[in-house]
Amino acid sequence: MEKPSYFSILTADVRYDRRLGKPNARELYSEITALSNKDGYCHASNGYFAKLYEVDNGTISRWISTLEECGYLEREIIYHEGTKQVKERRLYPISTPIGRKRNTPPQKKQEGVGGGANTPPLRKRKENNTSVNNTSKNKIDRQIAGISKITKFKEFWEKNLGMVAPFILEDFAYEYWDWIDRGVDHDEVIEIFIKALSGAISYGANDKRKYTLGILHNWFNNNILSINAIEGEEKQFKAKKQRRRQNNSYTNSKPAIERDLSNKHYGTDEELEAEFFGEA
Repeated sequence: MEKPSYFSILTADVRYDRRLGKPNARELYSEITALSNKDGYCHASNGYFAKLYEVDNGTISRWISTLEECGYLEREIIYHEGTKQVKERRLYPISTPIGRKRNTPPQKKQEGVGGGANTPPLRKRKENNTSVNNTSKNKIDRQIAGISKITKFKEFWEKNLGMVAPFILEDFAYEYWDWIDRGVDHDEVIEIFIKALSGAISYGANDKRKYTLGILHNWFNNNILSINAIEGEEKQFKAKKQRRRQNNSYTNSKPAIERDLSNKHYGTDEELEAEFFGEA
């Protein structure tokens, strides 16, 4: 049995999919990715996993079936030529289930496997062996590469907040490639990431990961893709905040009978912050 890679992958899709039940199937998926980094598939037996997790073969079989039904694994059986004798089983981990975009919630399972109207049928393993192999390996390689690309951001996080959990690095590795695919330069992306995290820290957000990603998604979706553009938005935000304070100060100083606030809503500081960071 080949020694597992130092890295394993546990994507957000798998991590938060409630259909998988207890963490066991998720741990198994992560172990399969560690064994798949070289060849794009894992050929470990149920017996190997049963010994590793101290359970019986039947339990491992159920975990694998659950992962397969939810779209996170593809299974291929290799037979000895001209016979029905099994030579090898290959498990191909899939980071994002077929027919689903990243960061979208899992769909409820319809009748039969892949029964949803928008869900493509499961592919024939043998006919698509090369395609599945390359796709799975490329996704894993891309995520690992993404984690290595955001080292400067990781160092900034750890300097200000302490150790960063692996699943947080995975989320920002995905985010990194979204920005790169949009045509943003590597150094600019890292600077933008650090600026977003700085904003989350300054604001005192409880969940720094979620808040930072929220800032990044707001900028990304509004085509604010450079430090200069972000700083321009910040200036507008500060000017709007100052106008609100001035207007509130003016209306509060007038006698009540002269005030007409029927069409005025300048908002609180919290509301303006939410609008700026895409949470309004």
